[in-house]
Amino acid sequence: MKNVLMLDLETTGSVPGCCILTLGASGLDKDGGSVEFYKRIAHYRSKSDGFLDEAKTLEWWKKQDESIRFEAFSGRDNPEEVINEFLDFIDKNFSVTAKSFSVWCKGPDFDFPILKRYFERYGHECPWAFWQQRDYRTIQAMSSLIKRHENNQGAHSALEDAKAQMRGLEYFWSLKQLDLLNELDTANRIKEEQIAKADKLLSCLKCLVMRNLIKDCPEKVSAIEIVNEAGK
Repeated sequence: MKNVLMLDLETTGSVPGCCILTLGASGLDKDGGSVEFYKRIAHYRSKSDGFLDEAKTLEWWKKQDESIRFEAFSGRDNPEEVINEFLDFIDKNFSVTAKSFSVWCKGPDFDFPILKRYFERYGHECPWAFWQQRDYRTIQAMSSLIKRHENNQGAHSALEDAKAQMRGLEYFWSLKQLDLLNELDTANRIKEEQIAKADKLLSCLKCLVMRNLIKDCPEKVSAIEIVNEAGK
């Protein structure tokens, strides 16, 4: 598994145009090595650049633990510089133009469009194609075992959420590979059985030929009898 990127955002809203507070990413680079990215954006800088807050989301933040709020709202990074650094991170570690590249998030109608608005605001196109986007929420819903293997070390931390979701995705991939191996084992077993039947049929056909060539043979063996015998 390689050339895979998992994203997570903490924001002040749920639609494009809201402020991104933290941007976290975890993945396996083009060579299969683990890489990560994390930045805490200065809230006031995003607002001065035209991004907005949603009242209901700010109310939700007020209900979170103080340490979680501090991590989200105490960022000092310039949003434009964060976007430039994130694009450099992607360019350095991933082959985005390769068909094998995929970028994931938990809910493609949330992280992707919000992040894309930041790309646009600072003069960049989204570095990946729409068809390379994947939804981790669907994977997570397939089995409770995936959630258990996430081992999240920090709720509502963009980096820890991204890392946890990446662990869940890797676990899912391991299950998928195991299923593939089981399918191959089954296919090989069926193939071996078919070969054994073919060998038995060939042996019976040889016997048929030899018997029918012997003039003194008391009885002829039909081809139908041979086929039936081989199928047993």
